[in-house]
Amino acid sequence: MSASTKGCVEATSIPIHGLTAYALLKLAAKPQPHETVLIQAAAGGVGLYLVQLAKIIGVRQVIALASSQRKLELVRGLGADIAINYTEPSWTDQVRAATGGRGADVVLEAASGEVGRESFKLMAPFGRLVFFGARNIHDTLSSGNIEQLIRRNQCLIGFNLPTADSQKIAENVPDLLRLIGQGKLKIFADSAFPLAEVRKAFEALSSRNTIGKVALIP
Repeated sequence: MSASTKGCVEATSIPIHGLTAYALLKLAAKPQPHETVLIQAAAGGVGLYLVQLAKIIGVRQVIALASSQRKLELVRGLGADIAINYTEPSWTDQVRAATGGRGADVVLEAASGEVGRESFKLMAPFGRLVFFGARNIHDTLSSGNIEQLIRRNQCLIGFNLPTADSQKIAENVPDLLRLIGQGKLKIFADSAFPLAEVRKAFEALSSRNTIGKVALIP
């Protein structure tokens, strides 16, 4: 991939992944300086932005979940205080240990399934879980989880960029672009495929070996 093509591909991650991450933190999650944020799929398109932006905002502790050593090293380099491989059986214990047994104040939920269900249990008292891009929230929610919300004074928040207030979203664009322009926020799109190889692109996504955005080039 030429330098110019790489730059264009990286730029395509800004309108969706970058803006989703920035608006999600500012408008939905609203993490405070003393809080801990747990980020699923931290080496994905939105996740890489979330890790960096959470630290830029000033969150005390960012715990990033990823599935390989390469990805763990990347998110650590981007500012994650704790990086945990969620494919390891002990990953939930590692999160609890990192938070002194209290759990995360904010859980950013995009994975659903088993990771989603376990992440739900890792919320701290008065914590909040933000759903964004979840494939099936019913994999995460259950009657037992609803009881947990009441017992531990927790709440659920949904976020969806396409249906959010366009004016509020637009207000976040200048700050996001400023951070990128100043080099404080790195953008990643290491996997690009010709449009004719769309099948390979989906296979790459399914393998979970990609980092950041996967792009198709017409």
